[in-house]
Amino acid sequence: MDKNETKEERNTRHKREALNFEMSSTSEELQDIVKSLQLCIGTYKGDLAILESSIGAYFLAKLYGWKILRMIHTERTYKKYESVLGLKFSDVAPDFGVLKDRANVWHVHQSVDSFWSIVRGEVPVAGGRTSIDPDLMT
Repeated sequence: MDKNETKEERNTRHKREALNFEMSSTSEELQDIVKSLQLCIGTYKGDLAILESSIGAYFLAKLYGWKILRMIHTERTYKKYESVLGLKFSDVAPDFGVLKDRANVWHVHQSVDSFWSIVRGEVPVAGGRTSIDPDLMT
């Protein structure tokens, strides 16, 4: 990230990076993702809101990284989403994805360099663990 970047330049770069997920995936990989999600949706029994949240978490893990996802959710919620999807986020997503620097927890992680202390809630995160940096919002 360039410190001299304007807000508009950052937003443009983040949009380009988000599209990189789709462009970097092969057609076969995208078909596998869709098939897996279709199977999960077709066989799921339970609260529809949990299924919806789990699928959203999958895509956030791909773009932000599984460690960002882990830092913003309780262990119980994180494991519940993995169970619903039948996967481990750490197996299907990068540690930190292309949009990691938009998440407040990423900036805290950079300053304290302590992933687990953030996960355990020992380190306060200004604006909340689930916030996106307002200066980077579109």
